[in-house]
Amino acid sequence: MRSRQCNHVICLELRNPEHWIGKLSPTQRKLVAPNQRMGYCALNLNLSGVAADSHLALEFIVKIAALHAPDGDRVTATRPARRAVAFRKDSFMHVVLLEDLLAVVSARIGVAVYDFDFELYFRCRHPTFFDEGTPCVLRVGAVEDYQAQYQVLRDWGLRPVNTPEQHERASELAMWYPLLTDMTPRTRIFESLPDAAQIEQAFDWPIFLKGSRQTSKHNAKLSVIGDREHYAWASEHYRRDPVLHWQRPVVREFVPLQAVAGGIAGKVPASMEFRSFWWHGACVGWGRYWYQAAQYACDDIDDGLALAAEAARRLQVPFLVVDIAKTADGRWIVIECNDAQESGYAAAAPRAIWSAIIESLQGGAA
Repeated sequence: MRSRQCNHVICLELRNPEHWIGKLSPTQRKLVAPNQRMGYCALNLNLSGVAADSHLALEFIVKIAALHAPDGDRVTATRPARRAVAFRKDSFMHVVLLEDLLAVVSARIGVAVYDFDFELYFRCRHPTFFDEGTPCVLRVGAVEDYQAQYQVLRDWGLRPVNTPEQHERASELAMWYPLLTDMTPRTRIFESLPDAAQIEQAFDWPIFLKGSRQTSKHNAKLSVIGDREHYAWASEHYRRDPVLHWQRPVVREFVPLQAVAGGIAGKVPASMEFRSFWWHGACVGWGRYWYQAAQYACDDIDDGLALAAEAARRLQVPFLVVDIAKTADGRWIVIECNDAQESGYAAAAPRAIWSAIIESLQGGAA
C-alpha cells in the first residue's frame, strides 16, 4: 500500500497482469504507464474518498488472495496480515456466518452427500473479520494437514469446533479403537502389510482389511479377504491403491452384519448400518449409511443410538460421527468413528443437522 497526500492506494501485483489489463477500456489502459512511473503497479485500488479502513481493506485482499493462491505462491503485504493459506487448490472457499452464531468455511467437492448450500436454508452473512473465538466448522472434504488449517482459522479469530488432538482421536482408528474395544470388532493395526502367518496367529479367515483412516471406497475385493491366496492378491493391490497405499494397514475381525436389499455391485454388501452425528455429546441427526440401497429400518434403532452415545461420551470429540451396525445375530456394534467435519451425510438430513446445531448454540452450547 502506498500513500500520497493522505490518499491510500493498494498496489496489486498480479500473476497474469496482461490478462486483466486487456479487460481495461482504452482510456484506462493509457493510465497504466503513468501509474507505473509514479511507483504504483499496473493495476491499483484507489481508496480516496472511500469510507473504509485502508489497512483492513488490504488485510482482506491478502486473505482472499491467499485462499486462491496456487501451491508454492506466497501472498504478502506491506504490513503484517493475518495468516491465510489455500485450503484446497483450485477451489472456491465460502466463509459464512450462520445465524450470527457459527462460522462455516466450506468448499464444494462435487459429492452430493457432502456438499450443502447453507445460504438456501439459513440466514448467512459474509463478515470480513470475525469476533475472537467465534465457533467454526470446516467443510472442505478430507483435510491433509489439520494442524495447519486449524492455525489459519485461529489466526482469523475463529475457534474450530475440533482441536487437532480431537480431530486425530476421531479420525485415526489407532486413537479411537482403544477407547471402544468392547463395542467394535477386534482389530490390529500394523505399520506395514503383515504376512499371512501373522494374520493367522490372531484371526480366522475371512478378515476385514482397510486403511487406518478408511477403505478404498468400499471395494469388496480389497476389504473382505477370504483366504491366503486372496490376501496375496489384495496385498499387491493395497500397495498400489491411491486411497490405501499411504495408510497403515488394519486387520479387523470379520463380523457378519444383517443384510439389506440393494447396494452397489463390487462394493461391500449393504447392511443394517447407520451414520449418526454428535454435537458436544448430543445426537443432532442420523440416517441410513447405505443411502444407495433400498430403504431400510429397524425397530430397535434407539438401542443402536444408545451405543453410539456411549462411544461419543468416551471419545469426547465435540463434532463427531459414529457409524453403527446390527450384526447378523442381532447385536449393535460400532463400525467406525470420524471427524464430522470431513464426513458425508449419507441418508441423514443435513438441514435438520445444522438446524439442531444452531439451536444448541442458541441455548449456549459451543
